[in-house]
Amino acid sequence: MISYKIVVSVLFPNGDEEYTIWEPLMFGDMIDKGVDLYSLFYHSPELVKTTPLEVNIFLYADPKITSTSMGQLLVGKKVCLIRSL
Repeated sequence: MISYKIVVSVLFPNGDEEYTIWEPLMFGDMIDKGVDLYSLFYHSPELVKTTPLEVNIFLYADPKITSTSMGQLLVGKKVCLIRSL
């Protein structure tokens, strides 16, 4: 069975890229409640210590994040881009 998830990709000025996996229902609730995603990632120093260069939100099938000595590795099938910030 395929498991669809929301993957948030955050690119930082030093070239590092970090990923977060969200449940689709949580993301939908955030949109329904009017959460300002731009402010969440670019103006929330308690959540994001370094202001990112770019934030992309994707729909993925079966995503998994693995930490390596060189950073994070995202494995899964990208279905589509939902939003770029």
